[in-house]
Amino acid sequence: MASGYSFTGGPSRCFAYWQEFSKCYAKSDNPKECHLQSEDYLECLHHTKEIARAKAVKAQFVKKAVHEAKEGKKAGDILADVKLTCLFSLHVYHAFLDNRCSNQHLFLHLFNP
Repeated sequence: MASGYSFTGGPSRCFAYWQEFSKCYAKSDNPKECHLQSEDYLECLHHTKEIARAKAVKAQFVKKAVHEAKEGKKAGDILADVKLTCLFSLHVYHAFLDNRCSNQHLFLHLFNP
């Protein structure tokens, strides 16, 4: 990974973050000073903060959908909102919904988590 080359031959997606971290680490006497650069590099590699945010958005939407279903909102309206959320979630993180973007699967997933 630290070589800077991706499978296609160009620079890897996180190489710029790795360079910033290694530059800081080389100049610093205290490795703790490079915590922010290290955090940026690890986020680029693993997307942990991005995934956590996408899960929080999904949890809030599910909470809202269940509340609206209890109030008597039509299932079709809820599913229309679900499709928008599915598209948003896929944009945020493509594997987040585990390919559950059909109406039936999303509806079942919403009300039977």
